[in-house]
Amino acid sequence: AIRRQRQMCKETVAKQITVPVYMTWGFNDNTCPPTTSYIVYNVLNCPKEALITPVNEHWTSEDTEYGHLLWIKKHLK
Repeated sequence: AIRRQRQMCKETVAKQITVPVYMTWGFNDNTCPPTTSYIVYNVLNCPKEALITPVNEHWTSEDTEYGHLLWIKKHLK
């Protein structure tokens, strides 16, 4: 029941986001399992992009970090 309550809270908050979102997650992440990221991503009602890295766990590569910076630069006004 508690686990479901935490999940619902994430879904509720995610539905309120209106700005563009860029999410990335490692497919082998044991800290934040991909299923949790998919739940949040799927309920977003805003412009969104995702990068799923099949080999990553709970870390990102320099290439991924650079991609974050490019995405932020693209969305700055």
